[in-house]
Amino acid sequence: MKNINLLLAWFPALSCIASFSHAEPVQFDTDDAHVIVIRPVDTWSGNSVTNEYTLAGIKSKKSQFSYVDSNGKKMVGFISESIFPWNKELPNDEVIHKVANEFARLGFTLNGQFFFVESPITVQPSDMPTIIAAQESLFKKLVINQGNPTTLPDRIHNKRLGGMLVNVALLLVGADKIGTVASSNIVLSSGLSNDVTRLTTQELKSLTAVSSVPFDYSQYRSVDIRKIVPDLPDRVGQIIIAYKGEKTKQAEEIALAQAIVTASGADTTIEKIEKSRKEDMVARQAIWDECVAKGECKSE
Repeated sequence: MKNINLLLAWFPALSCIASFSHAEPVQFDTDDAHVIVIRPVDTWSGNSVTNEYTLAGIKSKKSQFSYVDSNGKKMVGFISESIFPWNKELPNDEVIHKVANEFARLGFTLNGQFFFVESPITVQPSDMPTIIAAQESLFKKLVINQGNPTTLPDRIHNKRLGGMLVNVALLLVGADKIGTVASSNIVLSSGLSNDVTRLTTQELKSLTAVSSVPFDYSQYRSVDIRKIVPDLPDRVGQIIIAYKGEKTKQAEEIALAQAIVTASGADTTIEKIEKSRKEDMVARQAIWDECVAKGECKSE
């Protein structure tokens, strides 16, 4: 069944999306694929505590991750620094070993802040423009739901001071209109293009409220989309891998390993992250200001 009810049926998953990136994605090519990575760490958040926390992870040069491999098995990239014997060796997995080698070259270790790369959802290249447009619409609606970006940090700060423990605030602040998690009524009124009704159930599951970049997928055979979920739920990311020919295990491993390194932030700098966050905040403010100018949002 290909109708908008599928989107609504899958919205409980969409409504758990924690943050909505407008930072400039990273693009690169392998021999067999074009890859687009939306890094969670590049995303601006109204929560100053988690902003500093994520930067501290990059400064420490430590990051750990898990991902779902081609067989549906969850693989963990982590080396324990404790005196105890567990997690001292990496699993026999090509992606994890490629990431570990690149981390070593960049001076990073597989430890510290965590992120999870979900299993791939394969979509038709011809449907990518619809998927990107739908995600852009969700991103805009969800930014509007947060309210004025200029006042968001103060609202989150005041809410933390209103009696919540700091660790609870880090995890839960933003679960309503003040923060970042969308409620189902946002999708019900999101005004998505009618083209979204053409998407399959599986393709609808790929939707994440992030902003990507224009790209011509017409010359590619298939596209895999994976969501990146960090350990704190106030930002999210995405990996898009477009395969030039038939997808092979080797092609996936090479593209995914490089994408995971990029997703971790190991191959960028604090200065570039801060620049991306400023640009992201400016983009969010523009969305809010346009909404106010149209009389659809109340000026704060």
